[in-house]
Amino acid sequence: MNIIARMVVIGTMLAPIAAASPARADFILEVDGHSGTAFTAQIESNVGGSVERTEIAGTVPARYVFDASGVRVRMITEPESDGRIRAVLLHDGREVSQASGSGSGATLMLQSGAGLPADDTWTAEASGGWGGGAN
Repeated sequence: MNIIARMVVIGTMLAPIAAASPARADFILEVDGHSGTAFTAQIESNVGGSVERTEIAGTVPARYVFDASGVRVRMITEPESDGRIRAVLLHDGREVSQASGSGSGATLMLQSGAGLPADDTWTAEASGGWGGGAN
């Protein structure tokens, strides 16, 4: 009887902690595939009504978190990379967009949420710094 009472108390103590831990409106970008595949990505995120642009470089596997109301990702594998890559965009723990590709220069596009510029603006701006604009 004493063991059951302790389990109930412990369970009750943990419940508020577990309920508070999920992300509010975070977007999570998970990148997997052939380990070591190198990529670069341009990220646009709507944070408090203003669009922020970030450029990242990484290797598979990778995980990035964005606190935003909208996120757009344009990812390209590096020229020396010939492995398979897959990117998944999660919002509040649910998959909202995913893309995959393989080989040198594979381009992945993901988007979800609100408050981002029109796609034609994104493509024009992105292609200037990436030597092309192949989708």
